[in-house]
Amino acid sequence: MPVLAIAALVSCGGTEKADPYQIFIDSAVNAKVHEHQEKLYHENDSILNALANQRADSLLKNTGKSRGSLKPEPKQTSDTVGKK
Repeated sequence: MPVLAIAALVSCGGTEKADPYQIFIDSAVNAKVHEHQEKLYHENDSILNALANQRADSLLKNTGKSRGSLKPEPKQTSDTVGKK
């Protein structure tokens, strides 16, 4: 995140009055940083989901099951106890 470091250094000022151009530049940099962070978050989520699916498929393969065979068992109620 070098952009954040640069933005932090650029915005470090004393008590002097803020330059309107600097304010514009700072807001543009902050918008770009936010946009880049959102992109990275979505990419990371996609990678993690793919890895989780790969791991689940591997575990299922090792147990000899498939995703379709993992239907939840029906809950037993007083009407269905002992019936098949």
